[in-house]
Amino acid sequence: MMELLKVEGLTVRFGGLVAVKSVNLSIATGSIQALIGPNGAGKSTLVNALTGMVRPSGGTIILKGQALQGLRPHQIAAAGICRTFQNIRLFGGMTVLENALVGAHRHFKSSLLDLVFQSSRMKNEEAKWVSAAAEELEFVGIARHRDTLASTLPYGHQRRLEIARALLSKPDLLLLDEPMAGMNSAEKDQIGKIIKLIQQRGITILLIEHDMQIIRELSERVTVLHHGETLTEGTVQDVFNHVAVKEAYLGRAA
Repeated sequence: MMELLKVEGLTVRFGGLVAVKSVNLSIATGSIQALIGPNGAGKSTLVNALTGMVRPSGGTIILKGQALQGLRPHQIAAAGICRTFQNIRLFGGMTVLENALVGAHRHFKSSLLDLVFQSSRMKNEEAKWVSAAAEELEFVGIARHRDTLASTLPYGHQRRLEIARALLSKPDLLLLDEPMAGMNSAEKDQIGKIIKLIQQRGITILLIEHDMQIIRELSERVTVLHHGETLTEGTVQDVFNHVAVKEAYLGRAA
């Protein structure tokens, strides 16, 4: 497979604390790659660095040949990376449809004048993306809630809405930061099916998840972080057979 994302020597410092240290990461186009590690291993910090939420202290981030380190979040989104968050971030006072449409913001071409004068260009573009948003809401299974306030959705549906919003940005690489946190087995199974369908659409996925069974079922390769550094990387079987992974992540008793 072709390489979509290549990260070399990525380091993130917060004062004297090194949260991520010289991490290398390679993600193949069209794959589902998992990022795992104990709490505090640096997983979310790494994702924040990849998406411009925190500025790397060193290293390179290359997506399709374009250097991304130092860019702002909206520039990185425009380059083709989008994400969901470990802690759900929705606009509670907006409807489900309006929240989903936020993901399409970077694609809107209408100008301020188009908006002021309600031009046909603006109306046509708006109708196009409302239709696209409705399709994504249908895809994640919450289309019937399109006019509901996001804050009133059940927890699992809020997770689905975050995924729909991310898909509206038309990403090349989708970063899913614990998309199944707090869910029961049935809900996890449903989200897992959605993730596989996203991959079938040609979207590459980096998945952070603590449920090792989910990792085994969905992932093709796994990167393990420990104390902000790469402990190992490889196929699912190789990683889970790695002695250091069993000790650091699963516990010495394993």
